[in-house]
Amino acid sequence: MLEVERKARIKDRSEIISKLDKLGCIIKKAKEQEDKIFIRKEIKNFDIPVGENVIRIRKEEDKNILTLKKKTDDNNAFIELETLIEDADIISRMLEEMGYIEKVFIKKKRMRYSLDKMSICIDNIESLGNFIEVEILSEENEKQKNEALKTIEEFLNKLEISKEDYEEKRYDTLMYEINNK
Repeated sequence: MLEVERKARIKDRSEIISKLDKLGCIIKKAKEQEDKIFIRKEIKNFDIPVGENVIRIRKEEDKNILTLKKKTDDNNAFIELETLIEDADIISRMLEEMGYIEKVFIKKKRMRYSLDKMSICIDNIESLGNFIEVEILSEENEKQKNEALKTIEEFLNKLEISKEDYEEKRYDTLMYEINNK
């Protein structure tokens, strides 16, 4: 499966939440998340090539989640595999032994909503600000990926979010750039 997503910066978080309620979006849960992002030591300046794996260890409440994201040829689609893990410290050490290094740390407050096949997150990222992230899981073919992206962009348009507010970079890349100016 592909995770097809689009994110945008938002100015007024409460206004967007009100619009989500009016559109019938169902709130799932508000959570705090801490993400440690690992990449191979050889990768410079967080310039992740197509086909490269990025590993994330997410702490969320009393759970630790290991995620592998593989970049496709499109910044809006990633192969994503996840599993729960028992000991995040041991996994961190294993990754280091395999040639990965922790490159970025992200702390966020996330409100998750759903509507139809979309997952909608309102995120407050420490040091980055407020964002909306909309994603759809899609089959790994061009037609379905494009249909998912079109659905997401139509939804963002309903929220009156302009294309100028779209953020093409991932949170980890934005955080890396801020921390390495």
